[in-house]
Amino acid sequence: MMRKINKVERDLSLDVVKAILIILAVLGHAMRSGTWSNEMDSVVSFVYHFHMPLFVLISGYFFKLEAPFIMMRKICLRYWIPYISGGLLFVVGLWVFKGVSIGESLVNLLCGYRLGAMWFLFTIASIQSVLCAAYAFFTRNRELGVFIAISLFFVAIEMPIRVESWSVAYFLCGMLMKRCGLNCGYGVGFGVLGGFIYYAAELPWYTELSVISMCFVACIGAFLKWSAGRLLQCSLGGWLAWLGRWTLIILIFHPLFNLVLSHLAPVFSLIDNTGLLFWFSETVLGIAGCLLTGVFLKWFKLGVLFGVRV
Repeated sequence: MMRKINKVERDLSLDVVKAILIILAVLGHAMRSGTWSNEMDSVVSFVYHFHMPLFVLISGYFFKLEAPFIMMRKICLRYWIPYISGGLLFVVGLWVFKGVSIGESLVNLLCGYRLGAMWFLFTIASIQSVLCAAYAFFTRNRELGVFIAISLFFVAIEMPIRVESWSVAYFLCGMLMKRCGLNCGYGVGFGVLGGFIYYAAELPWYTELSVISMCFVACIGAFLKWSAGRLLQCSLGGWLAWLGRWTLIILIFHPLFNLVLSHLAPVFSLIDNTGLLFWFSETVLGIAGCLLTGVFLKWFKLGVLFGVRV
């Protein structure tokens, strides 16, 4: 289903897919100890094989090449500024609730290591910055000379700066799908093609860049896209499409809510030792808290710090 937003057509089915993926991400991060959670380890592992690769692919689909200065501004507003703002908040949260050294967390933040869900923002921002720099180079935009130099610096250094390298393939796959017209068949086709490319490069089979993994992710994405179209025919689909537009806020803030809510685990264990009740409660409260935080930020004109564009 397509809907015009500010005179631009928006594919609401992709918003539904994003909502499903972010709910799965929060469910996975909310797992705690308990007899029930032990039984669900395989389910969580299954979800982890595709939910973040699909997020990266969708980011590539929405990425648009335009004037380099405009691109640079959008990348900073949508990813770099939220990465810094959200990352600093999470650093403080780790120190307050877990006693993790602020210095250690800051180093991880600056180097792009896994810190909550911040690695995703760092990876997407880095990929888009490099593409922006390359586009500026080919269009000979001299005003962006400094930005190009900084971007190439990040690309040239493999360590300690860390970008999830597998994400590049999925991001470019999303861009190709946008150029060719989004279609479930294209999703499977690009997955198979990408898989054979990485097989030819003799990369391991059981990584995010293997034949099995890329085909699996592409097929799951095609299925979710098809399912989203059906969901949009009922009220649940409309709610999920709305939720999908808050994905970035949930991505940034739900690790913080998990830190806070984790202190309630002993109380829930007295009621339910399986961990199911706490898992469900933490997920619902975490998402609700993120949405309220997003509304608060938007109300007080602070949304720009966390990429609020809803």
